[in-house]
Amino acid sequence: MLEAPGTITSVFAARVGENKDSPAVGQGGTALSYRELDEKSDVLARALTGLGAAPEDRVGILMERGVDVVVALLGTLKAGCAYAPLDIRSPAARLRTVIEECGTRLVLVDSPERAAALRDSCGGGPGGVDVRVVGELAARALPPAAGPPPVHPQQLAYVIHTSGSTGRPKGVAISHQDVVAFAADACWAGIDRRVLLQSPLEFDASVYQILVPLLRGGTVVVAPPGRLDAAQLVRTLAEERITSTFLTPSMFNVMTEESPDAFAHGCQVWMGGEVASPRAVARTLAASGPGSVVNVYGPTEVTVFATRHLVTEVGDGPVPIGSALAGVRTHVLDEELRPVGAGEVGELYLAGRGVARGYWGRPALTAGRFVADPFAGDGSRMYRTGDLVRRRADGLLEYFGRQDNQVKLRGFRIELGEIEHQLTRLDEVARAAVVTLPDHHGGHQLVAYVVPATPGAGGDWPARLLDALRAHLPGHMVPAACVVVERLPLTNNGKLDVRALPAPVFEGAGRAPRNRAERLLCEVFADVLGVPGVGIDDSFFALGGHSLTATRAAAAVAAALGVRPGLEDLFAAPTPAGLAARLADRPDTGARLVGPAAAPADGPVALSHAQRRLWLLYQLMADADPGYHIPLVFRLSVPVDTAAFDAALADVTARHEPLRTVFPADGETAHQRILDPGDAEVRLTVTDCRPAALDALLTAAVRAPFDLETEPPLRVTLFRTGEEQVLLVVLHHIAADGWSFTPLFRDLSRAYAARRAGAAPGFRPLPVRYRDHAAWQRAALGDRDDPGSLLARQLAHWRTALAGIPLCTPLPGDRPRPEYAGGAGAVVEFTVPAELRRELDELARAAGCTLFVVLQAALAGLLTRLGGGEDIVVGTPTAGRSDPALDDLVGFFVNTVVLRTDTSGNPTFGELLRRVREAWIPAYAHQDVPFDLLVEAVNPPRSLAHHPVFQIAFGLLNTEDSALELDGTTHHWRLAGTGSARFDLAFDAVSRTGADGAPGDLDISLEYATELFDRATVERLADRYVRLLRAAAAAPDRPLHTYALDPRESPAP
Repeated sequence: MLEAPGTITSVFAARVGENKDSPAVGQGGTALSYRELDEKSDVLARALTGLGAAPEDRVGILMERGVDVVVALLGTLKAGCAYAPLDIRSPAARLRTVIEECGTRLVLVDSPERAAALRDSCGGGPGGVDVRVVGELAARALPPAAGPPPVHPQQLAYVIHTSGSTGRPKGVAISHQDVVAFAADACWAGIDRRVLLQSPLEFDASVYQILVPLLRGGTVVVAPPGRLDAAQLVRTLAEERITSTFLTPSMFNVMTEESPDAFAHGCQVWMGGEVASPRAVARTLAASGPGSVVNVYGPTEVTVFATRHLVTEVGDGPVPIGSALAGVRTHVLDEELRPVGAGEVGELYLAGRGVARGYWGRPALTAGRFVADPFAGDGSRMYRTGDLVRRRADGLLEYFGRQDNQVKLRGFRIELGEIEHQLTRLDEVARAAVVTLPDHHGGHQLVAYVVPATPGAGGDWPARLLDALRAHLPGHMVPAACVVVERLPLTNNGKLDVRALPAPVFEGAGRAPRNRAERLLCEVFADVLGVPGVGIDDSFFALGGHSLTATRAAAAVAAALGVRPGLEDLFAAPTPAGLAARLADRPDTGARLVGPAAAPADGPVALSHAQRRLWLLYQLMADADPGYHIPLVFRLSVPVDTAAFDAALADVTARHEPLRTVFPADGETAHQRILDPGDAEVRLTVTDCRPAALDALLTAAVRAPFDLETEPPLRVTLFRTGEEQVLLVVLHHIAADGWSFTPLFRDLSRAYAARRAGAAPGFRPLPVRYRDHAAWQRAALGDRDDPGSLLARQLAHWRTALAGIPLCTPLPGDRPRPEYAGGAGAVVEFTVPAELRRELDELARAAGCTLFVVLQAALAGLLTRLGGGEDIVVGTPTAGRSDPALDDLVGFFVNTVVLRTDTSGNPTFGELLRRVREAWIPAYAHQDVPFDLLVEAVNPPRSLAHHPVFQIAFGLLNTEDSALELDGTTHHWRLAGTGSARFDLAFDAVSRTGADGAPGDLDISLEYATELFDRATVERLADRYVRLLRAAAAAPDRPLHTYALDPRESPAP
């Protein structure tokens, strides 16, 4: 039993007294007894003291592996100093950084040549680093000292530097008492007799390999100098009769593959630092018997090893890292520092024996990683490891990888160890490593590196491995590339050398088309998405595709190939190669001809289905309800040339017929009457007012009713207060929709710039007109009484899809629902910030869906959490612009579809995304049915108290270039409130673009029925929605009920 409390030097002195002539350290033909080692280290300690070394000075040791390394280490400790290992293979710049970081003034080396090189690089001499050769100092004839300086248990013993995430190394400071307690653990009994030192001194496994045997009366056997291959290590273990050593799993795997009986002579191998290979461990147990392998875990910050597992058999899962060593406490916690349940993955925190002082000279970094232990009453700290583990039912811990560098990719927590485990379970894989590397879109992708069990594997073998992974892992955990290597490169410390791995060739980064179909699809994807080039393995959605672009892509594919894919085809096969294969056997249907054809030039123009529905509503409540007004507010930062702006308005209304269309009654319906450009009185109205009156004037202008039978559906007013200029554009929905903003303001900006320059805008003629779309839509849908018509087929889908929907979503309101919905409303505005939006984009790409699906899933989850039930029905607008020819038109193309989401069973957010996507694809595939006809087909019980079919709406508008540019200055619009509400709740999300062209904020206007909700209630709902989005982005693998939606609420376990 070791002395406690004690210091390394005092315990070693006791072992010297007991084992004077026993071998303490040896290498080849050189050996020192305990007495000799004690004497030589005493001489070195006196020399260091004579050079001015003081207690807790950090003395650098830059030496090749050898007996003198042990002398240098003990001599430094006896002088009251701490040793700071330096890597002999590091470049000069790295050595300088570590020496400066540690504040080292004295460095011990093993040869004059190394001393000269270090002096040249670090500036030896006065004011620089003092560099000394250990052999010269230890050979000095120095007078006996009065006695070694006192060393206390809390005194600094060593500072070992580890890599920092910023590139700046961090020095871990460990005290004497922590090392003594580590060496005192009973687990060393019987295996401490001959311990092999093959780890570099700067790797903390060397603490075990040197100090455990010396503090227990054993022998340190120093491996030969230089890099050791597996064969050398196997030979050394046998020749030196080693009883214990430490290896990284990477080296262990190689050794056991080449020599399965490497440890059969009685050596117990301790391994850690990476995930252990079950196959390699099983191979060793079969050759050497139970008890030959110990899997250990321990960061440098908790004195070498913190847990251990003596392996007696290998099960189906990963090899456990075991249970805590004596005095160590292990906590598996969630983000809120609460224990997770048995079997759940959490972050490992370590407390008790061995916790370091912190990082030398880095108080801020120390405070972030060494935190108060809430489970101890003595004010002690615990170390936040950043490692993911789970505690099994038998209490043993299983390791699943790092949290800080591989946990999160595109919003999902990914445990690389789990992927590696699945790969190494395959018989044809000997070893595997999975890393994250940058992709060609500025994000990151998973890459697997595999060593085949049988040399010569190639061809489609990597692809087959990835297919095997897909059978066991979710899509976001399947690597993007699989690279075959002969061996996994290792660092000096025996860990995977990521920088030495060959760069992968991402086939999706530009593999050339192999046939006409693939070439055309690559061109379509590039054109629709606005990217310079697309390879045949590039995913449409990974390149930024969303629901509208998917619809356009389907139409463009039809124009190119004559075969129109459904949205389900694009989601199932989102790459040109996959889609080409999927469509290969489908006949050419002549789908190229589906675009709108010209409507007759003469005679009345019939309404589109959407216009007809709005006209009927207008007839019912035209004077009372501005709910179908679209009020857009621009706060201008430049003066407006009113004459030029007026002329530009005339240009735009001449170009876009819906802006100069009136709707005279025609019996029970109406028709479109398109005014001549000269007869359309759409002018800029200028109103000068006091600042205090501006809001009231804006509200009045927004709510002023349109006379659709005689008045064009566009009004533009410029309010000037003397302090600011505010431009209000009010459109009636019968003439435009949200997707009209891009062509409208692009054309208005161009016309204004031309008129300011005294010229006409020179627009290119539009390929089709809105009247053409209205005529084509009626022809394309066909007759509902014809079973083979598009309309009849889609109506049949909706009858099935919406069967049994709830009459009304039961949200808790502030007041009972009135018998008649009066339509009064207000708006709460809030923002999803750009940084969260980017995380949501990544989440969508990882899940193979769109941002809209993520936002819709969050809304469905929120409604369920707030008491809305588990059958969530939401209405959402679709663009209705299935043909690219419609992109440049202003008009009312939008339709409403219904998304029905099953939220039962408390799904994870990832599972909810899958459900929403599965509901979204058929909904959008059947989006052509006008909503009023859908209501008639579903025929829900009617009520004047609420909207039929759904009461909650959600829409996402991608504005892209829908801003107004005046004199080179870009102005973005804001949607003003109309004072009305068409639904109980309506979320209108607008996707902004940053100044750099990157996706920016999501601005959301939440319109609510004031008859049901108070403003404070809706503001809380908006806050909870953002909180749920943030929680889902951080942990999509957690169940819905665990997300904290209130600032006072903690996440559930």
